[in-house]
Amino acid sequence: MPKLKRTPPPSQSTSTTQVQRASSIPNFATPPNESEFINIQQRSKRTCSELSPAGPSSPTSELDDFKEEIRSMLNKWNKNQESALQNFMSKITQELTELRAQNEELQNIRTDIEESARLINANYEDIRTRMGRLESERSEQRKHIDQLEKQIQDMHANHRSAVIELRNIAPKDKENEGDLADIVLGVCGSLAVQHHMGSYRLIPHPPEIKVAWIM
Repeated sequence: MPKLKRTPPPSQSTSTTQVQRASSIPNFATPPNESEFINIQQRSKRTCSELSPAGPSSPTSELDDFKEEIRSMLNKWNKNQESALQNFMSKITQELTELRAQNEELQNIRTDIEESARLINANYEDIRTRMGRLESERSEQRKHIDQLEKQIQDMHANHRSAVIELRNIAPKDKENEGDLADIVLGVCGSLAVQHHMGSYRLIPHPPEIKVAWIM
């Protein structure tokens, strides 16, 4: 920072002036002596070449230098602030661009999820409808099977009313259908009952029962 210089205080001595000391109480009755004022000369001031406006280091030039230095510092600070602000705005813009891209990606993912959920819901409703239809068909088929089983049981009952069964026939070694046919013919001959050879058959029986059944 530039230094300022002050003008030195004026000297107490004068070149040729001799001022008469005045008393503490002025004497207004006595008229002033003109001779006392004849030798009074005006004091001259010493000029300082350094503080002269035309001098090389005058206060005006130093003030201008100080202003220029302050202006340079402000310009430099302004440039630094503008550069920092520009970098900050560039970083913020980049981050906003990345956030916007991420937001768009999340929007796309959300749209895909909503579409997938809609398809899953539609498929679930379709499967639910099919399951209901299959349950209804299964119930109808079960009823039809029950009716068929009942009809078969009725047919067996009606058929067995005209059927004669021969049980507890002693088994023979290497027994065949001819041996069983001879037994049937003998029974029919004893009872004088007419029969046809194709009207009898071997009834299957559980494996734990070793006796043949003929119907």
